[in-house]
Amino acid sequence: MISNNNDLLIIEPTIEGCYGSVKVMRGRKRISSSTVTILLSLFLDTLLGLCALYFGSGIGVAHADSVIATIPVGSAPTGIALDAANGNLYVANNGDKTVSVISGQTNTVIGTPIPVGNLPIAVAFDSNNGGLYVANNFDKTISVISGQTNTEIGSRILVGNPPWAIAFDPVQPHHLFGSLYVINSNYASDNTVSVISGQTNTVIGTPIPVGIYPDSIAFDSANGNLYVANTGSDTISVISGQTNKVIRTIVLGGAANSGPGDL
Repeated sequence: MISNNNDLLIIEPTIEGCYGSVKVMRGRKRISSSTVTILLSLFLDTLLGLCALYFGSGIGVAHADSVIATIPVGSAPTGIALDAANGNLYVANNGDKTVSVISGQTNTVIGTPIPVGNLPIAVAFDSNNGGLYVANNFDKTISVISGQTNTEIGSRILVGNPPWAIAFDPVQPHHLFGSLYVINSNYASDNTVSVISGQTNTVIGTPIPVGIYPDSIAFDSANGNLYVANTGSDTISVISGQTNKVIRTIVLGGAANSGPGDL
């Protein structure tokens, strides 16, 4: 992740034992008006190796000059999110049912890994309530971690089969709390998006039907819409954040696959 000092975090799992680490690389920006905020290298068991870029306020490129730290985390890290309130990074360790917390100031792991559900695959930060939401793929649940105490709070939230990616929409028309949008991706039985209230940590309404095999999701702060990439149907479903309904389906020319959670 490029922070104020232009550091770039890279998750880099190892094959031996499936244990991973986070590399921190000193970078420089080519385009001053925008920055690449996260470069994520993913490894799921021995079957899937994916890379994804998260962009900030526009299109930019970061060039890494050197590795300045390698941070050991848990088994098979597959997702990462920044808590902008405390400056920490939260890494989902898919292989050992935990989340590691990394200090953005010291580039070291804080405390012991936080136990969550089975096969945690994606993490999203709710800037309104300060919670981290972890998608537990095997359990079909969402764990909520307090950014203040770094502990799981409340009961796990049951969603679809199985949760694959998650995004936060901070803009809601009728209240101050935002919503979390969870992709449920199962080719045969579940191609939907569940909506979770950031105020009550409960599912709102019924799941939203989208295309086949939804793979990744992103929120557009300019128009308030959510965009879901559907790998199996080569489409993008556009969901209104105000109505929680699909308002448009964009047909693409090839597979809409960007990696878990990374549209």
